[in-house]
Amino acid sequence: MFISTVPAHFLALTDAGLSNSRVLYLPSAAMALVLGQVIAGLEFPRLRTLTTTLLLLLMNLGLLHNLAAWRWTSNLGHDFLVELKSLDPSPPPNTQFVFSNLPDNVRGVYFFTVGLPEAIRMFYERDDIDAVRDSDLRSPALTSSPASPQVHLKWLGQPGHLFAHLN
Repeated sequence: MFISTVPAHFLALTDAGLSNSRVLYLPSAAMALVLGQVIAGLEFPRLRTLTTTLLLLLMNLGLLHNLAAWRWTSNLGHDFLVELKSLDPSPPPNTQFVFSNLPDNVRGVYFFTVGLPEAIRMFYERDDIDAVRDSDLRSPALTSSPASPQVHLKWLGQPGHLFAHLN
């Protein structure tokens, strides 16, 4: 169990988010064998049944917790796109949305770390729109041409007011 976690030991040293919980799945086959032997070695049948039931209940509660976090963040992403479109229903051609303070993850789930421009293009049904985080603007490949209009938005993260215009 311990040897299987060695290649991913650095993930255990980061935060407690859901993206790092996969480290716990690396030794899961060996852990299942050990737990099976421990439970099978219990002397009383009622204790074995109770332990097995408790283990299944706790594993299902953990699964429901993880799914709820993914669902909540997914709904937040949808609300993000809806609010963006309500703030700017028809941006000019070649507009670049620039987001500041946009979190990398919410409740331990990645939040638009990948796919932000694509999500906005699909939601607006336009291919000429771009989106970046202000932290990414330092990369010369992501800066827009001077003729492209930019819309600067700051992440607030409050329900109903996820962001505000900066310009």
